[in-house]
Amino acid sequence: MTSRDRLPGFETIPTLAEAGVSGYRAITWYALVGPPNMAPPLVARINSDVSEILNRADVVERVRAIQMEPSVRTPEQSAAFFADESELWGKVIKQANIPLQ
Repeated sequence: MTSRDRLPGFETIPTLAEAGVSGYRAITWYALVGPPNMAPPLVARINSDVSEILNRADVVERVRAIQMEPSVRTPEQSAAFFADESELWGKVIKQANIPLQ
């Protein structure tokens, strides 16, 4: 389990950190994003509508059925997550001397 926390349905599988490999995290995630400078009211409306859908029990059940975990975030939380991911993987790319093309 490469996430920070154990996932629903896989509670018996320890995370790598729990297994003694600290500092490692790799997750797959998907996000709905829009163009830069979207009008804040439109961002709020889309976020509200998508959050409402992702919180529906039937949607949660279907998403979990394909071994994914729905995550509802505010636009600000998403921006912070994107920044954290960029910093984390930017360091990996630099340390591994992976050329950016």
